[in-house]
Amino acid sequence: MALISIFEFETKPGQESNFVEFLRRILPETRQFPGNIKAQAARLNDHQFMASVEWSQAGALAKYLDWRKERGDFAQLLTFLNHEPTIHTYESLVDI
Repeated sequence: MALISIFEFETKPGQESNFVEFLRRILPETRQFPGNIKAQAARLNDHQFMASVEWSQAGALAKYLDWRKERGDFAQLLTFLNHEPTIHTYESLVDI
C-alpha cells in the first residue's frame, strides 16, 4: 500500500531562510531513502510551508522517521519552528 505524507510547518520569525536551507539538505536524502517514491516542498507564505512525501509502503515511512530521529534531524528542525509539524498520512488511491 503506497502512502502520501503531508508535513505542515510554521517557521519562527527570522528562521525562514534557515528552514529552507534545511529542506535543501534533507529532501535529497529523503528521495534516496529506501521506499521513497517522491518528495517535494512548497510555501504558502513567508512562514507556512509543507512537504509532500510519497512512500511505497508504511514500513518505509516508519523506518525513515526513526532514522531522522536517530540522526537528530527532528531536533534540529524544531529549532526553526513555532511548534512541531503537523503530519497527516494518507493511503494513496492508485486506481483512480
